[in-house]
Amino acid sequence: MEALKGRALLIAKTQIGVQERGGKNTGPEVDAYLDAVFLPPGQNWCCAFVVWAHVIAAMELHVTKLPFPRTGKVTRLWQATNTRFGKRWPPAVGDIYCHATDPLDPDSTGHCGLVTAVHANAFTAIEGNTNREGSRTGDSVWEHPRPRAYANLGFIDISHEITVRIRRATS
Repeated sequence: MEALKGRALLIAKTQIGVQERGGKNTGPEVDAYLDAVFLPPGQNWCCAFVVWAHVIAAMELHVTKLPFPRTGKVTRLWQATNTRFGKRWPPAVGDIYCHATDPLDPDSTGHCGLVTAVHANAFTAIEGNTNREGSRTGDSVWEHPRPRAYANLGFIDISHEITVRIRRATS
């Protein structure tokens, strides 16, 4: 699934600078991200953004299954994905990093993004629902450096397994 992983990353990069419009956690692009995980406008959308990029990539590549569930919650994405690799280091470009506000709480809020570069003790990722300063509750799509420890749940590598059938097309 390297092709899906790479294409999703390229699609995500085209969204850098996209901002919410018309209210908190809404706007044409943000609503499309949320629709990819069957959520209405107004929800936090970092995880929806990551899933959306993979859904679009899968449609372009004629892939009929995704390697993870279509969820808008980082902790659910983490818990339900078979290809998670904990805190292994280094991650690969295109891996999904997962951060939980409280790693011991399975319902914790969190943040995630797609790894774009790996450094000695850090990584860079493209993220939705962030801002220029790197907040996990922002209003746009940006690329940020993160310390290694920020991925306190770990990284998901989709290269190895396809498990969840795509249920509907979104744009």
